[in-house]
Amino acid sequence: MIDFIGSNSGLEPPPIFEAIIIPSYGMSKSEDNEYRLSFFSEVVSIAAFEMWKGHWAPKVIIEGAKIFPNDPKNDGNLIKSFLLELGMPEEAIIQRRNTSNTYNQLLDAKMALEELRIPQERALFIYSDLHKYRIPQLLKNYNINSEYIVAEDILSEYYPPFASFWDEIKKDPSYKEKAEDIENKLTKALRVDSQGKLARLASWLIFPFTGAEVPDVVEGKTVRNFAVKS
Repeated sequence: MIDFIGSNSGLEPPPIFEAIIIPSYGMSKSEDNEYRLSFFSEVVSIAAFEMWKGHWAPKVIIEGAKIFPNDPKNDGNLIKSFLLELGMPEEAIIQRRNTSNTYNQLLDAKMALEELRIPQERALFIYSDLHKYRIPQLLKNYNINSEYIVAEDILSEYYPPFASFWDEIKKDPSYKEKAEDIENKLTKALRVDSQGKLARLASWLIFPFTGAEVPDVVEGKTVRNFAVKS
């Protein structure tokens, strides 16, 4: 994991990476078919924007996914739109498509680096605290020799009020029950299934029917379910 130099350091590091890679964390759809990024997708997007703005890398690779069955909408589209709204130029954004879960997104990211001829060590993965154990383990298992950092750590450095807000989220029992406990089990499963093949299969079978569930702190709900109207 890299050592982070925040905005208050007075330093402006040169671009030490060629690309920042962010996984997507889904979106929700209202009854009138309005789409909204999940809290965690917004967190990694803002963190990637701040690192890009701080000249850590000139490009951001979005690993997006199709979320809803029979619906062409891709959550990567919303992430791209969000980055553009924040002020990132379109030429700085590389959008990948059609990955369906964390495992496939990392494997696709590895392929993207090969296609773009970017050395793995010149890429920086930014992901949510939700994946603080699983993604580092998967990067190791998939032989991806890239640096990585937790998005919430970046935002806590850039936005001190966010640090307090994030502490409150982590103390919420629903975060432990619906996020951390599940993630810990998935990480432990990698001990016997290092490539996550069984988890990918399970995700592929379950995802179209139930969607992904994560705590939705923005709306004050305990759980957001993609397939169930809220």
